[in-house]
Amino acid sequence: MKRLSFIAAVLSAVLFLSSCSILNPAAETDPEQPSYPSGRTEAIKPVLDPSDEAWSWGYTEGPLGDSWFLGGNAEKGSFTVQTDADGNSYISFFDAGTDISSGESSADCSFTVSDMHMVNAPGSEREFDLVFTDPFTSFDFVSGEYYLRGDYVALFRSLTSGVFRNTSEENEHISFFPDGTSEIRTKDGSRSGTWRVADAHSMVFRDSGTSSDVRFFYSYSQDGTLLGLVSSSGDLWEAYSETN
Repeated sequence: MKRLSFIAAVLSAVLFLSSCSILNPAAETDPEQPSYPSGRTEAIKPVLDPSDEAWSWGYTEGPLGDSWFLGGNAEKGSFTVQTDADGNSYISFFDAGTDISSGESSADCSFTVSDMHMVNAPGSEREFDLVFTDPFTSFDFVSGEYYLRGDYVALFRSLTSGVFRNTSEENEHISFFPDGTSEIRTKDGSRSGTWRVADAHSMVFRDSGTSSDVRFFYSYSQDGTLLGLVSSSGDLWEAYSETN
């Protein structure tokens, strides 16, 4: 029952991100200096390169890719980015009050990337010049608007403020530290690792013992509290207080 409740929580995470006034994929982003809002457009600098293969455009929340909400509010409008089966990426804009679904977009555009700016291709239905200032924040120099998909600062603090326990192996715990290092403790001892926020839905942990990467998906409660993590292999890691 516990496993099913965690899996349900993971599925509800997307609904949570889509329904609330929000949320930043990269370790170089300083969580103590959030990029939204900066107040001065000349100070807005791109942090993430949209052409980087590590950028997870292929992750889908449904029929489309990741959703970015105008001002962090799902009701004000949004855009999605998705890569098709042929490897071509395109961006779709949705006006306020429009369902984010296939065929409902106000503009479907191809784009080019130069100097970390995502710009509409010639002849597109809409002009835009997007930069990504952290994993969950983008700014459009054409409209002068921010688009958000989560709260990177809150997520970072939740990941680094406690310990996560493997519900399948009660003697196995993992801690994520602000400097990007981590530690796994088991009944046989401990070993180190590294970690990074991958995108609005998941993080990547590298185990130094096996030199392998493990993707963890965030599991939220309905009020937005981070309940724990679900690994790609199905292991459930719950937020755990060792003082209990």
